[in-house]
Amino acid sequence: MVPLIPELDSCVTEQNVQVKSSILVLVSRLHLANVSIVPFLSLPLRAVEDRFYKITAQALQLCAKILSAMHTGPPELAAPKKDFAVKVHEISKERVVAAKQDTEVRQAAIEVLGVVVANYAEALGNQIAGETVALLCQRLNSDVTVLAALKEIDRIAESPMAGLLMPMVEELETTLIKLLRQKNVDVRRAALQALRDLVPEAPRKADTELLREVTKVMTEDELRSAALAIAVVTELVCTRKISVVQAVADLAWDPFLKLASSSLPRGQVLEAMSSLLKALVENEGVDSALSVSRMVDNLSEIGVKQISDDKRLNAQSTAMFVSVLIRESRIGLNLLLTEENLSNLQGLGMEKSSSRRIFLLACIADLGRSAAWTSVAFPEELQEMVLKILLDSNEEGERSMAALALGAICSNDRNKGIKFFIDLIREIPEKRYLLLTSLKETMIVMEREHVVEYGRELLPILLAGDTTVSDASDGNEGASTAKDAGKGSLQTATAECLGQLARADPSVLDKLEQIYLDSSKSAMYRAPLVLALKYAFLADRGVAFDERLSQLVLALENLLPGPETIEAAEAPVVRAAVLALDAVMRTRPALLIENSSRLFPRVYQLMKRNQRLEREIDRGLFLLREDDGLDIRKAAFALMGSVLARAPRLLDVPVYTELLASGLTDDPEVRVLAQLGLIDILRSPYSLGVLPCLGKIVEALSQVLGAKVKENAVVQEIERHEESLRGALRVVYAMEQFPPVSSEPSFVGLMNDVVRTPAIEGRYEKLLEQANPTEPDQA
Repeated sequence: MVPLIPELDSCVTEQNVQVKSSILVLVSRLHLANVSIVPFLSLPLRAVEDRFYKITAQALQLCAKILSAMHTGPPELAAPKKDFAVKVHEISKERVVAAKQDTEVRQAAIEVLGVVVANYAEALGNQIAGETVALLCQRLNSDVTVLAALKEIDRIAESPMAGLLMPMVEELETTLIKLLRQKNVDVRRAALQALRDLVPEAPRKADTELLREVTKVMTEDELRSAALAIAVVTELVCTRKISVVQAVADLAWDPFLKLASSSLPRGQVLEAMSSLLKALVENEGVDSALSVSRMVDNLSEIGVKQISDDKRLNAQSTAMFVSVLIRESRIGLNLLLTEENLSNLQGLGMEKSSSRRIFLLACIADLGRSAAWTSVAFPEELQEMVLKILLDSNEEGERSMAALALGAICSNDRNKGIKFFIDLIREIPEKRYLLLTSLKETMIVMEREHVVEYGRELLPILLAGDTTVSDASDGNEGASTAKDAGKGSLQTATAECLGQLARADPSVLDKLEQIYLDSSKSAMYRAPLVLALKYAFLADRGVAFDERLSQLVLALENLLPGPETIEAAEAPVVRAAVLALDAVMRTRPALLIENSSRLFPRVYQLMKRNQRLEREIDRGLFLLREDDGLDIRKAAFALMGSVLARAPRLLDVPVYTELLASGLTDDPEVRVLAQLGLIDILRSPYSLGVLPCLGKIVEALSQVLGAKVKENAVVQEIERHEESLRGALRVVYAMEQFPPVSSEPSFVGLMNDVVRTPAIEGRYEKLLEQANPTEPDQA
């Protein structure tokens, strides 16, 4: 490639915009492919001074990416990268201060300034670096550049050059607080990120005002902003200590509780809320305005109400908060095991206390999962109470939560934890599912040697023969006596326990292989044994299985039939094998490389609909169509999505994109995975692979966007239809952001004939507002 640089350099000076854009894309691809980029730096450097604003912006964005990546490069690159940084900085500064400048160019130039100051300030010198920081702060006053400037100020605040912000930190904090009142969600979010990083150095006199404005963002209206707002409060508590707790109690605690009551918090919000609780416990004073007992009581009331309102998933999140408080507090378990709560656990049949009982069990279960608590013994009477609920309660919710809590309690008992469940499963086989659920919880927490100790006795119980998980109607003698769950649930519980056992003793994998490769045994029996590999791989992220992995992958490959030989009866085994391979890809992607050329063609075939797996069932008044291949296709799409995320070079991109296109009109559950896959590949270095099947993608999107929901559709059908429309429009948006696609006639036709019609345009505009809610250029 290097000999072509003079020719490419001359092309950058030509009038053809598409040629220049393609050269910049080429440089970007080389950069992503870890090719030494230094010989090619002259290309984007020349392009940043192009008279076409699109080329200038594209070149500046590329420069920012290159500079951001190069600052950690080898010492021999020190001179060229510093020289490049100074030159691009000078050009970018001119672009930012120019009276007449395109918005996209100005924003890209601001990004370059931030990257250079954060990583190359030494090359600029303190005076120029300080002037650049002042310029970025000035750009906060422009609606069109405020977002770009905020991101770069935060980049500098997180870097070793954060000290450059100190001379103006007080004025900067005041400006950031004002920006929290803006309607633009992206501006508020960026302001919160910057505030989080500036709080340790900001003056304390503005703390109350900061809390007042930040807590207004702690709502379920925009959860990413809420997580950032909570992070700012946490940073205040960590840096100001006890002195700010009263203000947090007055201003932030009620919004926190309201958010905890919400049905929406997930992921980052839960992590942020847990971090704030830890900080509050750590800084609890003698007469604290937010004592641990008060916080536990407040959150427990919320959790109980969530249980009574049948919002149990949310109640488990609230139980996690209570668990955090108990783990961090000096009082510990006594906060939970009060006389009133213990009495409640004993009160079976007392309907009014059922919700409180379930919530208490959820708190115990979460406590037991914490490795830090495995040395803390739960009272023996508690084990007896929880077991009685599991065995005798008439409410399914109480029994299920008691199973998790019992596993947590027994995980503390190294001597009899697993043995306890072995004996119970033998004595009470009709409770097998719940007891396996408890056993799995115990095995997750227990150290390997304790699991291995009882493994020889446990394995035969989990492999109790065809009758363990077979359909009782297939004529096998002594079919499973488990009466506490359906067939699928019992299979999963068995697989999870086998996976945990294999994590502790990898030799179990060899024994499982001997059985699941024996086609004389029923698929219903073999499926959980194959699925156990998934849980084993996910449980052990180390190297315990690596010496066996090639053999295991080959065995799994042998379980994947061709499209002409697959049978509906084998569908559970095939699905389990694909899920196990997905676990390998997610935990050990490098280890699939040697098998990918044989394995992936089989998986591609499983992503297609197969008439051999579709059947009609006569229900009298109507025919019900069953698709036994649906779960297989879902697993196959998920597996190839993992490949794209972790080892995209293994993909046959043309084949994969064509299958994604076909998936766009498949069952709604497959359709969602196909939509996500297309969006991911459009944002990957392999995005050009979409072009050969663009026509098919456009046709499928047109079909989905033009579909109408039935007049007599039920709520679930309407929700699925709406989600399909939203997913299709997200794909359209991703395609529109990729110039090689957006300029194609077929895509232009899709936009004009389908997306810009009255029925769809409003939805798409709303999506655009959420994705890019920036203001018009006011500069």
